[in-house]
Amino acid sequence: MTMAISTDVFQFFTPATPCEVWDQLTFTGRGSHIWGLTADATWITGAPLRYGASGGPLLSGQVLFAAPPHRLSFTLGDDVDEPSTYVTWEVSSAKSGSTVRLSIDSIEPCGDTSDDEELAWRPVLEELQRRLP
Repeated sequence: MTMAISTDVFQFFTPATPCEVWDQLTFTGRGSHIWGLTADATWITGAPLRYGASGGPLLSGQVLFAAPPHRLSFTLGDDVDEPSTYVTWEVSSAKSGSTVRLSIDSIEPCGDTSDDEELAWRPVLEELQRRLP
């Protein structure tokens, strides 16, 4: 089976500080995360993470790198030992706010996944922007 790796990058500016962005990216506990799921994670390098809903875990992964409030990288997939997606959030200080950059590397069994990634991640970015001051 041929495996394809695709990379998608999204970026936006927000008047929020890097710490405010980080707080939204690493929100855990009651309520929903920016994905509409509940996050269960400590956000420490090497730690496991799970995103789920009331029906149980949907996605699991591992924090690859956490440097608050500027960089957060983690894996995601149906199984923590077989991730299908590598996610990196980079938050840079900018004049009057922050620049937020999201890079997604996806491993797919075949073909181009750019349209799928756009459909999956655009709502996440929109929800993050909505929640920021």
